Amino acid sequence: MSLYSINGPRNVLACNPHIHKSASLHPDRVLPCHDLIYCSEGEMPVMMDRHEFILQKNSFLILHSGIHHFGNRPCRAGTKVYFIHANAMDGDVFSVSSLKPVPGTVEITGMVDCTMFPEIKKLIKETINTFWKEGNGDHSKSSLMCTMLLYRASEANSMIKAEGSDENLADQCRSLILNSYDVFLSAKEMASKLYVSERTLRNAFILNYGITPIQYQRDLKLKKSIAMMSEYPQMSICEIAVSLGFSYETHFNLQFKNKFGISPGEYRNQIRSGKAVQNFDEDEKNVHWIDIDEINRKNALQ
Repeated sequence: MSLYSINGPRNVLACNPHIHKSASLHPDRVLPCHDLIYCSEGEMPVMMDRHEFILQKNSFLILHSGIHHFGNRPCRAGTKVYFIHANAMDGDVFSVSSLKPVPGTVEITGMVDCTMFPEIKKLIKETINTFWKEGNGDHSKSSLMCTMLLYRASEANSMIKAEGSDENLADQCRSLILNSYDVFLSAKEMASKLYVSERTLRNAFILNYGITPIQYQRDLKLKKSIAMMSEYPQMSICEIAVSLGFSYETHFNLQFKNKFGISPGEYRNQIRSGKAVQNFDEDEKNVHWIDIDEINRKNALQ
């Protein structure tokens, strides 16, 4: 979660509507300012602090200043986004753990689904239009509107959180995923089994785990595939993929490489050579592989 100061105007440094006519990656960078993104159409995957966020229609995300972010996969061709670069202020805090809001700040947790809050999109567009109308002169109005945008996004975030406030809902969904290791559940199936709407389940899960149930399910299966490579060296990659619910080995290979940047076969070779180790902690919310050679190099420098 993150906290953002609302003690005064927040300077807008740059802003624009963007259309990605062809599939392309979000830039790999660390910005000195916040990058506020609203997706109007399409889909754009972004990694921030090892968490994957998939911006879809009517979703809003803040890429926090000073935090590494990048596109781990190309966006969908035709994706339309509005972006605002706004300065960081005293009181702005990014954390992967819970934070207690202090006076003069608002809380925004992960990605915000703005489907039921069309005024947020309207406010973003008005902020951008106002910024360009102001030209090179006084940007006080667009700055005030940017602060209001953060306040409204926080309100929407709180309302969504209240709607999915059942503390057990996300955990129940996680248990459902863990107990269905050999099949892929659709978002509709998960919601139906838990007697809630897809939107309620998705929002509750994101608030608790930072990613959607579908993303969590995929990452968990990829994590289990790595454990199975070590535990069952006699199993082929195809057998592992099928046992985890993947219909085709090619689909499994693609998902694996998108996540880790390496094919399952190459990863298995690293395991056999002692170069790859998986931190198989069931409480991890994300999956990433660790190269022993890199750890050894870092230790040698200490």
